[in-house]
Amino acid sequence: MEIDETEKAILQKLIFAESYENILNDCKELAPVNVISDILKFLLHHKLIVAITLENEGKTGFFFDSDNMTGYQYRITAKGLKQLNF
Repeated sequence: MEIDETEKAILQKLIFAESYENILNDCKELAPVNVISDILKFLLHHKLIVAITLENEGKTGFFFDSDNMTGYQYRITAKGLKQLNF
């Protein structure tokens, strides 16, 4: 699986868990907000990142509510790290 440079740049920002707002703020020069949201959903779908619910004390959730992306923090997975060639 190949990811493009924008996806890779966003993935690199998620070594530590980051809130949705921080991701948008840090990546605003890379792409518009709606594109960043779509990239996060793509990365989640391919299990390159995980969404961590804020309410469950950092546990990854089975159900992801894509209408409420602010209710999560996002962190890279081991599979995602392999995409970065670390």
